Amino acid sequence: MNTTTPAALDPHKSRIRMGEISILMATRARPDMLDEELATLKANTAQKDKLAVWLYVDDDDEITRKAVDGGRFKNLDFRVHWHFGPRPPALGQAHQALWNDSGRASEVYLISCDDARFDTPGWDDIVRREFG
Repeated sequence: MNTTTPAALDPHKSRIRMGEISILMATRARPDMLDEELATLKANTAQKDKLAVWLYVDDDDEITRKAVDGGRFKNLDFRVHWHFGPRPPALGQAHQALWNDSGRASEVYLISCDDARFDTPGWDDIVRREFG
């Protein structure tokens, strides 16, 4: 019997960033709703240094592009990564692109949408505790 743990399953040998949560979401032409969601993350995330938000925006979405380029989402205190690409035929393909962009190294991945809210204070610590 082999008792060694493959690097892919051993967080000490892998590239997994322990405690990090990545949220993958697509948005389209709803910057007000997205702004509201990001504000709830800003207000209620306990460990902002361990949060990364990955956003997929269709490259023909001029409304969201204008909001991003205009600096609407600059005052966040956690990492936000923007991916502008062609409109995928299915939403899962947008999430797959974001997962690939992220390097697949966060300990926890969540899929969200631009009209969700994170209203529970310390929601991220709750998620870490449940996944632990």
